[in-house]
Amino acid sequence: MANQPVRIIVCAYPSPTIEPVMDLLKSAVLYGDQVVLHSPIASLVGSISALSHAGPDGLAELAASLGSALSPHLSSQIEDLEVKLGKKATPTLLRELVNPTSLSRTRLRMQASEAGGNDYAEFERAMAEFDERMAGVQQQLISLSDQQVTDARLDELVTAIEGEVLSFEPVDLGDGDDDLTAYRAQLADILHSPGEYPVFDHKLGDFVRTMIDAGAAAPSPYLRLRGTQV
Repeated sequence: MANQPVRIIVCAYPSPTIEPVMDLLKSAVLYGDQVVLHSPIASLVGSISALSHAGPDGLAELAASLGSALSPHLSSQIEDLEVKLGKKATPTLLRELVNPTSLSRTRLRMQASEAGGNDYAEFERAMAEFDERMAGVQQQLISLSDQQVTDARLDELVTAIEGEVLSFEPVDLGDGDDDLTAYRAQLADILHSPGEYPVFDHKLGDFVRTMIDAGAAAPSPYLRLRGTQV
């Protein structure tokens, strides 16, 4: 029987940088066939970076969340368009308007063209202004996310990521008072998952040991057999 690939999960304590697990990551990439980084900051920054570099859907989602902070003018324009086009969920509206070839935008152009006169000229002016502001927001988001990637030291992992040796695991931090509950549950699942080698930075290792001592988590028999950090 062929040996199963060695899958190592490097788990990082919540921190603004992955510095505490850099040595663990380097060793894991060297010895593991597959390495997964379980880190709140990597999950957050990675998601923002992916969306900011994505197409219309990603841009629309980020602009709906951050557009008002990045561009008050864009926020005001979106509100005006919602009034004119009917009240819809902002992300849905943005996804349609950000894409120049979308059905909604094509239909609006046709309606404005049929109306003729100032209506068509006003529509073209409004869309040109909208496109310019959305392009500005996208550039701001890209600059912001690229800086966050550098600050978190995620840029040092590009080679391993592009080589498909390293990947990120989404981290569930819950919402409000449930943050720790969701995070503990995810860590417990990692500990109990068969066929994987979880390793932890110093702070998270202490946290996981308190979970085990309290009966809130239990390493899988596979981990006990192989011997692990916990």
